[in-house]
Amino acid sequence: MKNFDTLFDACDLYIDEIPDLSESVEERKEVEFIELQQGNLTVDQYATKFAESSRYASHIVNTEVRKARKFERGLRPDIRGRVLSANLKAYTQLVDLAKRMEKDCDDYRMRKEKQRTGPPPPGDPREKESRRNGKTQKASQGDVKQSQLVQCTSCRKQGQVASKCRLKTKACYIVARRVTIA
Repeated sequence: MKNFDTLFDACDLYIDEIPDLSESVEERKEVEFIELQQGNLTVDQYATKFAESSRYASHIVNTEVRKARKFERGLRPDIRGRVLSANLKAYTQLVDLAKRMEKDCDDYRMRKEKQRTGPPPPGDPREKESRRNGKTQKASQGDVKQSQLVQCTSCRKQGQVASKCRLKTKACYIVARRVTIA
């Protein structure tokens, strides 16, 4: 019976210390909310974490406007800059706009990345350069028209250059037949 009483006394001491422990946890959660930033999170993930953490600091976001401003300050700079100009006062509208801006930013990054790694668009000067480097790519229509305007200085044939002229090999294919030049 004596051990039983000692056990209850120990439990009473522990229970008396629990409120201090829970206050400490709440204070840490409040600080975590105050310092909350989007960082590498998506807007969706950030909004979820924001909503979960805000219950520990309800006095900080006690109005819709304050909640929206706190959320806005935590957004990544590329998204925050686009959202600020809307000057939205409603939290849910701000979250929706931030999601759309994030998608726009991601789409833009993907297009830029594709331009750096993909084949050059038709008519781009890099296209001719890549063909010269031995890569097989289809010639653009602009290149075909340009080569048809070239005239050989040896035989005067359109679309042929002197370095590839058949006159030098004593063979000319002007009218779809071989004519040997003496």
